Amino acid sequence: MTTYHNCTIILPVNYLGENDCKFREFLNLTLLDLQVDCHRIGLKDYPVKIEYFSVPEQPIFDIINAYIGAPLITYDDELFHYLDYNFNIPDTFAYSWIKFESTLCVEEEDWEKEYDEEHEFFELYSIERYSHQYGLIDGKEFGMGSIINSPAKQYFCEKLYNLICSLIIASNIVDPGIWESRCAIVSTTDLIDDEYYGLSNSQTHFLDGIYSEYIVSSSNSGEKFKWPEFPILSFHDIWKWVKTIPGFIDGSLSNSNVGRALNAFSYNFKPLHQGEKLLYNIMALEALYSSGRGGIGAQLRNNIPRYVDTQKLLNGNESDVIIRKLYDQRSRYIHGSKNLPNPFRPMIYPVEDVENFDVELWEAKTYAFLILVETLRKLANSNSDTLAF
Repeated sequence: MTTYHNCTIILPVNYLGENDCKFREFLNLTLLDLQVDCHRIGLKDYPVKIEYFSVPEQPIFDIINAYIGAPLITYDDELFHYLDYNFNIPDTFAYSWIKFESTLCVEEEDWEKEYDEEHEFFELYSIERYSHQYGLIDGKEFGMGSIINSPAKQYFCEKLYNLICSLIIASNIVDPGIWESRCAIVSTTDLIDDEYYGLSNSQTHFLDGIYSEYIVSSSNSGEKFKWPEFPILSFHDIWKWVKTIPGFIDGSLSNSNVGRALNAFSYNFKPLHQGEKLLYNIMALEALYSSGRGGIGAQLRNNIPRYVDTQKLLNGNESDVIIRKLYDQRSRYIHGSKNLPNPFRPMIYPVEDVENFDVELWEAKTYAFLILVETLRKLANSNSDTLAF
């Protein structure tokens, strides 16, 4: 028995409005030989097809209909609010789409493989079929409401999504703020024994987005913060570099200072609280700029200016003052000496001390982020995996 499991993921692409031409030009560089690596489950690499399209005036549901299929799910109020929130992007953003598609093939001989307990493969290619609605298309019966559950299929889809997330993160090292995607629309179909299961529309669901800290902060900071200009690096060089860092794409734990820093940097692309992002950014800087033993704050103040241009990154402020301030914010936050507001407070018209709390965290997080992204850019551009002091 040979089975085919197709996974399609389309993403709305956000980027700063003036970057439209730059993004289109950049995308041409990203149309490289992308593969979904399934060696861990005893299979091979599967090629990924990428398609870019721009339909800024079309409603979200028309996009799904055109590129995935008319969903059978009911659009209740909750779903409408969810989509409206995720796709309600600021006017300063442009609006485009990218579709990623790949197909997993489990051939007859793969079904007969046996795996040792060390890899913990259990019923890897087992198939569970749930069907509640059938229809005829061209005289053939289709399981229009059927769902195929398979560990191999789930792993494959998650690997494809991981690859896309890694692509976005690497892109934001190449050119911070080049793009983000606030939602991912995932669809799967299956062909088993020449029988088609699960029209894509019946298995469409939504994933959390990938946020670019540079885009979000740039749109929220107004005139009070001057953002540095970052020259565009070679995407092919940066992509080649990140793929060599264990733990970034392969799903394992990081095992080096650069690997820990790169994975900590990745948390900037999740919708986390500013305090959490500050901690991850400082964690990354400590991995890169300190020995991990005693006087860590002093090591950061001494080593960071030796590697990056802090005058450019920190709005002309003294690096010693800024680094001391952001490390102090981190220490007070994590050791319980910083006063915290209730997370369920009214978000509109905040009282002054709460507003100051948010501003202080945002500034500390932002400075740490800028130092970190510039450090990773220099490491990647020089194809290095360590800092030497």
